[in-house]
Amino acid sequence: MSAIVKGVSVMVLLQAFLKVLGIISTLILARFLTPEDYGLYAVAFLGISFIETISLFGDSAYILKEKNLTSDKINTAWTIKVVKYFVLGFALFFSSPYLALFLETPDVEPLLNTLSIAFWISAPGYMTEAILQREQKYKKIASLHAMTKLISFCTTIGLAINGFGVYSLIFGYLANRLAITVGSFILLENRKIKLTFSEFKHQWSFTRWIILSNLFVFLRNKVDRILLAKYFDVHTMGLVNMATGLAMMPIEQIVSPAQNVFANECASKRDDYKELYKSFAFYYDATILILTPVCIGFILVTEPLIHLALGERWVGTINIIPLVIWALFFETANGMLWHFNILTNKQKYVSFIDIAILMISAPVFLYFSLSDNLDALLWSKGGALLIMGVTLALLAFGWKKVSLVFLNYSFWRTATATLVMFKAVSLLPIYDDLTNLVLIIAIGGISYSLWVLLFHHVFCKKY
Repeated sequence: MSAIVKGVSVMVLLQAFLKVLGIISTLILARFLTPEDYGLYAVAFLGISFIETISLFGDSAYILKEKNLTSDKINTAWTIKVVKYFVLGFALFFSSPYLALFLETPDVEPLLNTLSIAFWISAPGYMTEAILQREQKYKKIASLHAMTKLISFCTTIGLAINGFGVYSLIFGYLANRLAITVGSFILLENRKIKLTFSEFKHQWSFTRWIILSNLFVFLRNKVDRILLAKYFDVHTMGLVNMATGLAMMPIEQIVSPAQNVFANECASKRDDYKELYKSFAFYYDATILILTPVCIGFILVTEPLIHLALGERWVGTINIIPLVIWALFFETANGMLWHFNILTNKQKYVSFIDIAILMISAPVFLYFSLSDNLDALLWSKGGALLIMGVTLALLAFGWKKVSLVFLNYSFWRTATATLVMFKAVSLLPIYDDLTNLVLIIAIGGISYSLWVLLFHHVFCKKY
């Protein structure tokens, strides 16, 4: 497991400043942009996400999983990406009036037209990151992420300060896509590039179920946002979007780098089920150990943080953030289980599960949307993800080993300890927001340091 621990350390350390950058960006943008700006951006991004998802070929998953990866196979994946992205750009541009009409938000049409440029910018980008993940070159991956984040940060903040409103988010996203494309060639390491479809049949045999799964994964993950956009106003959509962005910070900047390392380690052992399962068990337990106190700690600081840092216009996010974190917690666990099932060649069954969960959850989401009940809609999203997680675990391990995933002692030990911390903080005397924020961060920092020591000195010895 030394490769996993070393890789996690490199990714977390080299990407540490991204978390700070994200916080600074959010704090600044919250002062210059309104919930309506964020709402329009969220609605526009639904359009671009849908157009992109319906044609995903699982290129990165194919490169990670393929046993005998050759230059022709990599170039075939790249050629498919180039063609589909150029087509998708035109598809989004010409379908933008209809998407705006369906979402009942006419102001989103020019935003979708502008976002279509992102596909044309991204089209030439090579499969460099997937190759680096396969080769476990984590420093280069971290460097690419750092460069793209910094460019996007500077672009977005600069435009927001100069009064570009929602377009500061749009052009920040375009700058990010351009930086990824340029960075993919900077880190290419003199590989031979050519347009070819020579291995298309081989790749299609792997990706045909991935394509179907991606479509239903999008609908399952975004159906609540689609209903939000259609039945709630852009102000509410903006509050949910900001809450989601804040809740994603600990997951995106702390857990995701570690997960990428664990996923690559699992991929390298896909031919040995016993070693694959052992790596997954470590991967899952470590993520739960990190994620549980982070999520609970973040909930603790939500109210004073919103009042002090974002301002009164964002007070509506205080009650939304805990509900969003509940859903993101299960979504993170589901991602691990999804990856394990893909590595064990169960793509077809994963697609069927996605369809079943969508059919069960969509009517529930629609009912709460029509009832104008935002809290119930967000709670039901978390419940659907929990059901999804149990089903994926049954598919991966059967009844006998599911307890190792959902009832393992690491989760309950961590959850119990952090809930005790939550109770202790709630008993503190109520001072002003700044004092409470400092007290919570101090207690949370000490507690989290103890978890890090536990991970290094006790937990790693288990494996």
